[in-house]
Amino acid sequence: GKAYELRYGVKFPFELGMTYIGQTHVTYVVDKQYADLFENGVSSISGLKFANDKMKAEMLPTLPVIKARLETDSALVLVVEKQPAFIRLRDLFDSVGGKFDPKHVAWTLSNLYNTACYLRWAGVTHNEFSIDTVFVSPQHHGGAVPGGWWYAAAKDSKLQALPTRSVELALMRVWILN
Repeated sequence: GKAYELRYGVKFPFELGMTYIGQTHVTYVVDKQYADLFENGVSSISGLKFANDKMKAEMLPTLPVIKARLETDSALVLVVEKQPAFIRLRDLFDSVGGKFDPKHVAWTLSNLYNTACYLRWAGVTHNEFSIDTVFVSPQHHGGAVPGGWWYAAAKDSKLQALPTRSVELALMRVWILN
């Protein structure tokens, strides 16, 4: 019964639906046929834990914070916070013609490694770090992973699903090794 207005600058499709990137939010509109993966993403984000306030203060800027969870007739909608300085890594990559200065590669990877170390500590596998799910702030040399949580899983648990790209790469590797 409510109406919402979504302001965004960039939109693009992903395997489960559409992504809309605004100044202060990223909105994922997931087709209802993927409700199980949507719920997995929400649960994974909501279940993130921290050892103490210092860890929380350091890691929270790199992790999604849910602003809203909505439902339409055909889709499930998740809105997560985004700092205005953050842009999707693919958009940055495209804007520089695919050529990153090595020092920018270094701080981007450093941020991803830090997030990966936190997730390992938290007992979570993300399973979808990509240039479409990772955001960076060139001004602040920061990184965040607001997307891809649909495929997250607890460490040592059975995966619910993987992105098609990951499955294809795994199958290619098996084929090459055989």
